[in-house]
Amino acid sequence: MMQTNSDSRLVVLFPGIRGTLGIRWIEWLIDTLSKQGYNVLALDYAKNLEATFDKWEVATKTQLAPYANKFKTIDVIAHSLGGAFFIKLFTHLKEWGFDVERAGFFNSPATNELVKQNYITDFIQQIVITGIPKFRSGFLPDEKAFATASYEIRDKFVLSSGNSDHMVTATNKHKFASLLGTKEYCDESLDHGGASGKVVSVPQLVDWYIGGRVQ
Repeated sequence: MMQTNSDSRLVVLFPGIRGTLGIRWIEWLIDTLSKQGYNVLALDYAKNLEATFDKWEVATKTQLAPYANKFKTIDVIAHSLGGAFFIKLFTHLKEWGFDVERAGFFNSPATNELVKQNYITDFIQQIVITGIPKFRSGFLPDEKAFATASYEIRDKFVLSSGNSDHMVTATNKHKFASLLGTKEYCDESLDHGGASGKVVSVPQLVDWYIGGRVQ
């Protein structure tokens, strides 16, 4: 999914396991940034729950390739597992000719630690408890990857919904910010930001990216 405006920055959205389809706040973010004149590329990964790091890497390289000659510097906004994937992918992006100047993260994990609770359906419970930890294992960056990204990205922003997140624990997200060497902003009025549709906008990301401020 690409929204194009001439002679502007390229903002690349790294979604989580559920991608962008039906994620209302991502749709809102694309629309908001596009209206402000930014180019926005929302990466798309098919069959997310069956994916591997290598498949996501190939999909990312393929989708970024058309913009390599126009944009040497990109900015990133990542959600959930997309944030961990981006950190692990960071050195590859440089090899492909892209420098990352600014990166914002929303509820991204550093480890496999998940919230233990009763989920809405047995299907969700099965996926979350047995499927996602195994799925995540190849996507999580090591401390060296965090250190490289921390050193090279000029402006970093980490947003967390704290204990109101039904997927990723607060301590896990706090560790992500700590390894990235930046402050964690917390707003417990937000949930994980997934397919439930409860989160329709995340103005903190826009306040950080456009205004350089966080309310």
